[in-house]
Amino acid sequence: MDEHGHKNASRGDTEETLSALPASEERLPGEPPANGSAPGGEPDLFSSADNDLTLPDWRDPPTGEIPRLIEELVGEPFPTWSSSRAGDISGEFEAVDSEVTIVEGAGGSSRPSGGSDEETMVQAPGGAGVARPAGAMAPVRRSYFKLGSSRPRRGPSKHSKKGRSTSEESGSGRSKLVSSVTGLLLGAVVLGAFALGRLGAVVLVALALTLAAGELYGLLRKGGNRPASFLGLPAVMASVVGVYFFGLEAIAVAMGALTLATVGWYAVVRSGSSLVGGTGSTLLGALWVGGLGSFGSALLSPSRFGGEGVGLLIGTLICTSAADTFAYFGGSLLGRHKLAERVSPNKTVEGVAIGGVASIAFGALALPHIHPFTIVAGALIGLVVALVGPLGDLAESALKREVKMKDSSRILPGHGGMLDRIDGILFVLPVAYALFMLLRLG
Repeated sequence: MDEHGHKNASRGDTEETLSALPASEERLPGEPPANGSAPGGEPDLFSSADNDLTLPDWRDPPTGEIPRLIEELVGEPFPTWSSSRAGDISGEFEAVDSEVTIVEGAGGSSRPSGGSDEETMVQAPGGAGVARPAGAMAPVRRSYFKLGSSRPRRGPSKHSKKGRSTSEESGSGRSKLVSSVTGLLLGAVVLGAFALGRLGAVVLVALALTLAAGELYGLLRKGGNRPASFLGLPAVMASVVGVYFFGLEAIAVAMGALTLATVGWYAVVRSGSSLVGGTGSTLLGALWVGGLGSFGSALLSPSRFGGEGVGLLIGTLICTSAADTFAYFGGSLLGRHKLAERVSPNKTVEGVAIGGVASIAFGALALPHIHPFTIVAGALIGLVVALVGPLGDLAESALKREVKMKDSSRILPGHGGMLDRIDGILFVLPVAYALFMLLRLG
């Protein structure tokens, strides 16, 4: 046989031998077996069957494979929310401590000395060594993570009421104490001013109303209005002083002058601003505080009630203060039914009723000791306060809720602002003035 025939025969034998081998052996070196198995019967990760693998949908429930692989890697159970570590989480992530150490491969400053250039041995928990390729960043886990403080937060004390903590109750007690002390100091200031006579009382009324008007203008600005307070505040002062000397006609004169000045300001100087909005908010503040409050100055006027005006105003203030105080404490203790929840969530029907009874009682029992009140006159002014006073409180509460403010200011600790303190008396004064005129108490 020639050389060519010998070569052909050898090639034929080789092809027959290869064809006789199992299908799993027909692969090149490094090529994965056809049956998807690696030598030794272990599954081959590079099997062609993986090409037909369909990834799970993101809405499918978890399979738990990732925690299992992590457990095999680190040699510890994977933490779950039901584990004991979950009890240390207080609900607020105040701090996060991952406690991860980075080990660099070749060329890194953090690689352990003596390590191979080919791979770095990383000691995992449990003592098993894990080989990392050179240059790879290998996180070494010392602990999983720590969320929040290590000390669990305690719940409400068993001694607290309705789930409120002791600190909240003590804070509420302090606020009531501060409110009471502030109220007593205000009462002392009022009595001291009234002890000086009619002029001292007028000065006090003028200062209180001007301060309250400034707070009202501040609330209107919070609501997006642009009142000309530099025009409104002098008008309030002019109303109070003018009524004392010239009578109620001074209110009309002051408000008329304010209207002319405000319209001219927004029409000429501030022509780019809203004339209606600016003028309306300016007049609202002046009429609400200055117009209604000036009836207190009218009670003090010597041309109306003579020397009895101081007593009439003091009696009205006493009934109003009694109604406010008893309504506050009575509503806090016994209040169950909301009076106007959308306007004033803390005001209750029970509180208003208790305050009204206290106002009538003080009017009938205490005011007769203040000349010229009688029992009937005192009870009537107490009834007026009980009916009209809450309207002033609700009116201001509606405005504060509209502009998303809790208090008109913080000038009076425990009471808010001056407007918060006299909102009820502003509505009472015109009705009290009319009642005293009908009863001819002057």
